[in-house]
Amino acid sequence: TKLLKTLRWVTVNTEKTHKLAEYQEPPYIIKNVQLFFEIIDFNEVKVKEILQVEPNPDSRKSSQDFILDLTGNEPIQSISINGKTQEIKTNPEGQIVLPGSNKPFTVTATRTLNPSKNKQGHGLYQSGDTLVTQNESIGFRSIMPFPDRPDISCTWTTTITAPNKEFPVVLATGDLKTKQQK
Repeated sequence: TKLLKTLRWVTVNTEKTHKLAEYQEPPYIIKNVQLFFEIIDFNEVKVKEILQVEPNPDSRKSSQDFILDLTGNEPIQSISINGKTQEIKTNPEGQIVLPGSNKPFTVTATRTLNPSKNKQGHGLYQSGDTLVTQNESIGFRSIMPFPDRPDISCTWTTTITAPNKEFPVVLATGDLKTKQQK
């Protein structure tokens, strides 16, 4: 069994048209994302996300709410800003709404996923005896909350832990920093 990152084209039907003339800079910049996947088995993967967030100096909307997109059936177990637990509030579009800041802040969220029940073909799901992710174009929001805009790019660090017997091969994109076997 292996964990792979795969890419697949997904067409998303949306009623909202985005016009270039209406473009506004995102109110926040995500400087760094740390993802931690703890694979227990095909039915349970614990995910922790740490976002390093800064106000965007080019945005006209400083200190506005920090909006995160999220889909899927599994609830967010916890979310905090600078270590302080936040109540999970959503807007009418189903997005998570957190209080903004005019200073840098850190958002930490946790969620437990069941890849064997994900039949959508995006996010984290089981395909045969393999766990795979498909995050383009909307798949990541079914794994963890994130401000899902194409103009937000950042540095990602992903850590994957899994039982060696059940998951002898673990793959991810990017440069391997460390590998440990226990």
